[in-house]
Amino acid sequence: MSGTLSIGTSSSTARYDRGTILFHWGTAALVLCLALTGELLNTFSHPVHHAFAIAHMTCGVVLSVVMLARIAWRLLAGRHLPVKQSRSLHQLAFAVAMGLYALIITEATLGFLWRWGHGRAMAFFAFSIPSPLAVFPKNTTSALGSAHWWLALVIIAVVLGHVAAAVWHLRRRDGVFSRML
Repeated sequence: MSGTLSIGTSSSTARYDRGTILFHWGTAALVLCLALTGELLNTFSHPVHHAFAIAHMTCGVVLSVVMLARIAWRLLAGRHLPVKQSRSLHQLAFAVAMGLYALIITEATLGFLWRWGHGRAMAFFAFSIPSPLAVFPKNTTSALGSAHWWLALVIIAVVLGHVAAAVWHLRRRDGVFSRML
């Protein structure tokens, strides 16, 4: 559902559809939750550590499902708006969005593999998702955990760049920021 739209238009067609907006802000909230719980995870001892671990894994499972649904929505039902900025800025924004999708999916995969590679279940609230995998060698799980941590830092850096771009658009009052509100 795309169409041409002048830059000055302020009707509802100048905004993304409700599903796209909910997926965007839901993903942002989950990524923030994962960053905070991941950072605080080893700050506390048991039982607080355990609560943060459960919260972190639960958010990871939910984010995995949200990302799959978000991709399906984007491909099948989401509104695609006309370009409001230069072609190069549009291409950069698209590359960052696709990069974030890839980073988040890779991060979730690493988290599952790291947890299951230890032979431990993944938590989803009070439920356990048992490992379908054999236990990995210790150096493999160590590498997965390290990659999961480093990739989280990359995601945080890209998200901060995304936020900076949103603030830039907000300050320019070019209407790009308001499309996602």
